[in-house]
This record gives sequence, C-alpha cells and structure tokens, in this order.
Amino acid sequence: MSSKQKIELQPETAKEWYDSAVIAFQSKDASLALRLIAKAINLDQDNPEYHAFIALVFKALGHNTEVVKAYEKSIQLDPNNPDTHHNFGSFFLEIGLSDKAMPHFENALKVNPQHPQALNALGMIHFQAGDTNKAKELFFKAIEIKPDFDLVYLNLGDLFNTLHHPRIAIKWYNKYSGNEADHPGVLIKKAKVFLALGNLEKCLKLCKKALKINSNSTQGNATLGQCYEKMGQYELAHSAFQKVQETEIAQNAQTLCAQGMVYFEQIKDYQKAKEHYLKAIEVSPNYLQAHLHLAHLYIIEGDLKFAEETLNTILKISPGHPQALRQLAHIKKTDIFDHLSIQELEEKLENTDNHEHQKNDLRFALADCLDQKQSYDRAFKHLKTANDISSKNSKFHINIIKKQIDTLVNYFNKDIIQELSQYGNNSQSPVFIVGMPRSGTTLSEQILSSHPSIFGAGELKEMSNMKFKIQSMTKKTFPHAIDHLNKKDFSKIANDHINFLGTLSPGSSRVIDKMPFNLYLIGMIACFFPNAKFIHCLRHPLDTCLSNYFLKFSDRMSFSYNLKHLGQVYNAHTEIMKHWNDLLPGRIITQNYEDLIESPESETKKLLEHLDLDWNDACLSHHENKRPVKTASNWQVRQPIYKTSVGRWKNYKNYLQPLADELNFNLNLD
Repeated sequence: MSSKQKIELQPETAKEWYDSAVIAFQSKDASLALRLIAKAINLDQDNPEYHAFIALVFKALGHNTEVVKAYEKSIQLDPNNPDTHHNFGSFFLEIGLSDKAMPHFENALKVNPQHPQALNALGMIHFQAGDTNKAKELFFKAIEIKPDFDLVYLNLGDLFNTLHHPRIAIKWYNKYSGNEADHPGVLIKKAKVFLALGNLEKCLKLCKKALKINSNSTQGNATLGQCYEKMGQYELAHSAFQKVQETEIAQNAQTLCAQGMVYFEQIKDYQKAKEHYLKAIEVSPNYLQAHLHLAHLYIIEGDLKFAEETLNTILKISPGHPQALRQLAHIKKTDIFDHLSIQELEEKLENTDNHEHQKNDLRFALADCLDQKQSYDRAFKHLKTANDISSKNSKFHINIIKKQIDTLVNYFNKDIIQELSQYGNNSQSPVFIVGMPRSGTTLSEQILSSHPSIFGAGELKEMSNMKFKIQSMTKKTFPHAIDHLNKKDFSKIANDHINFLGTLSPGSSRVIDKMPFNLYLIGMIACFFPNAKFIHCLRHPLDTCLSNYFLKFSDRMSFSYNLKHLGQVYNAHTEIMKHWNDLLPGRIITQNYEDLIESPESETKKLLEHLDLDWNDACLSHHENKRPVKTASNWQVRQPIYKTSVGRWKNYKNYLQPLADELNFNLNLD
C-alpha cells in the first residue's frame, strides 16, 4: 500500500491520525501533516509526543510562535523527555537564539547526561561564543558516547582550525566516515586547511572535487579563488570569485548568514556581506546571528551609529543579551546602563540560567562602563573575575615561547640573512607593523594608510601561512625548514607574495601588514624581502598589558587572562625584538605610542622618512579614513588623537603588583 493510500484511509483513533500525519510529513506535505496531527491532538490532548510532532510541522511551515507553544506544551506534559528538550533547543539555535537554546540542551543533559546530540549542540554554542576549551570538552564527551557521530568530528576539525592547528584539524576531518558526495562541505573544510598550510595543489584538488558535486557552492568557489590567488593565477581567481557573485541568493536566514560570512572573511567584499546579513534579517527578523554579524561589520567600517542601532535591536529581541551589551560598552557609543541598571546587570550575574561565558560578557561590559564612570575598584572586581574564569582552562606556559625565541635567535644571524636574501624579492612594497596587541599598532597603520601611497591591509595571515607552506614543502620544522628550500622555490614564494600585495591595492607603493605577532617571523621576512621595512610599536608596559586585560580575546591569546602571564609575554617580546634590532640595523624603527600621541605630526614624519616617502597632510586626518578596521581598536582610530589612554594604569595600581613583579616595575614611581 502506498503512502498516499495509507493517508486516504479514514483514521479512527488518535494514534491512527498521528501515524497518517507522520506519513504525510515524511512525504514532504507539511500542510496535510498539520491537518492530520491536529485531528490526533483533538482526540488526545495530553499526549506529549503529538505536541512535539506538531512543533516539527509548525517549524517546517515557518510558524515559529506556534513551534514554541507546541514544545512548551509537550515539555509540560512530559518534562523528562531529553529528545524534546534537545529539539526545542535546536529550534532556537537554528533561528539564532543561542541564549534561549542553551537551557534546553542543559535540561536534556539533566534528564540524560549521556545525550550525545545535546552535548554536541552545547559544544557548538560554547565554540561560537569563543569558549573553545569547554566546547572541546563537550565534543570529546559526545564522541566518547557515540564514536560514529560524524558531525562532532567535523566540529572538532573546525575548532582546531580556528585555533590555528591545521594539522590536528585535518586529522579530525579525516575521521568523517560519511559519503563526501552527500556532504561536499567536508571537502571544502579540508581544502581551507591545506590552503593555510600552503599545500595549494591539495587545496586545488579538493576544491575541484567539491565543485564537481555542487558547482554553485559559495564556500567552494571562494576557497578556489583564494587558492588561485596564492598560485598567482589571478584570472582564474577572478573567475572563481565571479562565480560566487553569480550564485543565487539563498532564501533562509542561516544560509544567507553563512554566505555573508564568506564575503566578509574570504572575499573581503563587505558590501556584499552586508547585503546578505540584511537579507537574512528580512527573512527572519529575530535571527540574532545576522544582527550580531551586521553590528560587527558596522563597527569595523566605523559606522558606529548603525552599529549602535543594530545592537539596540538585539537587546529588544533578547533583553540583556550579554554579547550585545559587551559590544555597546566596547564602542563606548551607548551607556549600557540605559538598558539595564547596574543592580540589574549584577543580578544577571547571579542568575543561574545564564551560562558562565554569558556572565563573562556581562562582566567585561560592566568593567568597561564602570571604568568610563571612574568607578575603578568596582570595574576591576568584575574584570578580575571575568579573566580568572577565562583562564581556568588556559594551556599557556611561557617556556613554550622562550623555547621558540631560543630557536629563532640561534638560527637567524647576519650570515644566513645575507646568504638567503639574494634569492628573495627586492620590492619596497612590504611594510610590517609589529608589537604587543594594544601597543598602538592599529593607530600607526591608520595614520600611515591615510597617505595616498600607502595601503593598510590590516592583520594578514600571509606570513604565518608562508611559514606553514615552507614546512609543508620541505617536511621539516621551522625555521630550519628554510634550509631545505631550493633557490627556485625560495624565489617563487617571495615573488608570489609580492604579486599578491599588488592585487590588494595596485596603485600603492607600500602595503602594510599589521599582524602584531609577525614579530616572531621578522627573521624569515628579512630573508625573503630584503627591502621590507618594520615598525615596532611600543607603549608603556603597564598600559599595554592592562589594555589587553580589559578585552575578551579568544583562547588563542589566553595569556591576556592573567596579569603575570601578560608581563611574561611583554618581556618575551622585548627579548626577541632586541635580537632583531641588533641583526637588522636601519630596517626597524621603534614607534613610541606616547610620543605619537603627544607629537603626531613629527612622529609620523619620522615613520614616512623610514619608508622613504614624502609628507602628506592627509596623515593628520586619520580619523576620517574610511577603511575597514577589524581589530579591537576599531572605534578608537575613528577619533582624533586623544590622550586619555596614557597613564591609565595609575587608576588600577593597587591591583597590578603581579604584573609589576614580572616587569620589574616599581608601582610607586610614576
């Protein structure tokens, strides 16, 4: 008997109506399924399974309000069904309401602590919130319970890729046992990792395989374009990016948001990204993920008015949303106490329904605003609690960095740089701004990029990718892997990068890469680009470290959660920069943040002279520069020069002894 014939039989009992509804739903006829399950519920209103099923039907039909009512009714009738809790949480997660999803996944685990799907979903929420350690713990627990849970392997691959451990990421992606023809996205995930490792041939092969399955894949064509770009095949890269542009715009909010992220992160087309986020919001007005991405985009573009409006919209959808409050506090455009009183915010910290990472968003927001209100003791109380909690799972150890520095110092000397640089590219285009985060690197780039001959490319990953590529080509560890490159490959790597810089801004004679941690790669850079210039940004050590302590960075910068660790990293940077300065006289200029603030014109002239460029008055109007800024200083560089950040540490001197001890600094000496 066919499914249609089964449905056409006149059911008599609630169970028969329910079974018919299931058949209709499986046949993709949600409207018929709704009519049939309504009959079942009419006959048996106290069956939780029927209400859980009608929630699925309402979801398929896009009736979100009814979905919530149906799940709430089902849980009221049977609060101990973990699958219903999980499905309810999944619904909220799909529409971007992760703060509402989390309690339902937690409830599922209260009923059944071994529920792998709930563990995975909860892991994803922590992952998206930047709590990678907690996410990792939950993912591992999920696969321990269900070893064939393929989705978790992909999530672990994504997590390690985010943490810049591409080789570990590949291992997890390779554990995926499903049919790649059914999931070409797996191929693209692997391709992205090989792109980061510099294995362009492998990346190209995987992209082509994925696009053979789905030629309209936005991520596939974008990754293919990036691969061709790295290979110097710019016409093919343009064709691949053009294919992305021609891809039909999705009709659901999640896919639109994902496409927007491709434009934002891979293609760097912020206008297209914005269009996709706005379209996602049009399709699903309460989809918080789209609002958050849109607010972030407005912030990096310097459009703080629209950023504020978007964040306020989030707070209307989800009052007290921790991440929105933290962003508002960060851009200092809105006093978050307009939304909630200090007492209400502190009460939210006591609310057990809020997870720890959400509470930490609130703590960072409170610290920021209390700092602005000069309530320094209360600000530090919240700040220390937030950082202490963030540092619980930190794997940071200064000995790892010290060992890295010893290796670099022992390898890079004047002889090896002189020998290798003859095979590099002599272009004067590359300029590298390095230093501790929050040391003035973004301000220096913003000022210099206002010059018509200079393009500010932001924090590029090209040098770390180059390091991975050298290791991949030679199968050796860095930096000794450089010894195993032949002259042809050495020159090609250098030339490919200069060609890439030319595509970023063809009319510019200088291109700035301001990835702060390139300071560990200065030796390598000096070999490949003998005429590259470096700007090392310095700021008062206590102000630098305190500014880092005030920000919620990702786990990749877990040293910022601890004042002692911040001091250790600052000292390590000082040590390696001393080596580079001794090794490369005349190629590195030190820019003191306080001097730049005090005398911007004279200090900028020194920087331009270092870059062999003439003065231009536009450098004095850096705050009018509309280029996107993706770092934590994005709102600050939109302002005229101000001095309020100088000496900020003095407001917190009573709390900075662990930092001062590492820096060998006397807090009683101003």
